[in-house]
Amino acid sequence: MSKTTFRIGKVRITIDGVYSDSTKYSILATVTNEKRTKVYVSKVDNNEGNLLTDATKWECIMDCETAVDEATKKIIEEMESTDTSVTLSPNKMYEFPEMASLDITLATPIANELNEYQFSFDSGATATTFSVPSGIVWTSTLTIEANMHYECNIVYNSNDDAYYGIIVGWARD
Repeated sequence: MSKTTFRIGKVRITIDGVYSDSTKYSILATVTNEKRTKVYVSKVDNNEGNLLTDATKWECIMDCETAVDEATKKIIEEMESTDTSVTLSPNKMYEFPEMASLDITLATPIANELNEYQFSFDSGATATTFSVPSGIVWTSTLTIEANMHYECNIVYNSNDDAYYGIIVGWARD
């Protein structure tokens, strides 16, 4: 009985480290970009001097940079001075201009998510009249002063069924 051998080529990827344009990569070789935030696999044999952006030679199989950017992207909502009574949705940033008064309520937390309520506002020559729901545990006493900019962050902790807040203010230019 005769034996037949078939050469099927490379059958698994190899890890080849950070890409170098002076290295000759075989098909299925994997490399990272210089920042090590993306992983590419070679589509061809003898892949030398071809930029990672050349989609005919390289396939991006993991893009951690974009994934992290998307995961941490904040939705920013620009508010008007007439938006004096607002229900904040979690995981958005609300940016208010100078406000004479501001009455904040919090939308119901989203199950199985970090629920972070964020907003900023400016207090004018007369301090902003400011109200938030009772029961928030603050890191310091809430005092709103005139001619200040404020940033506020309130987090809902589902384990405690409680809201924790911090507000920081500094003088406006």
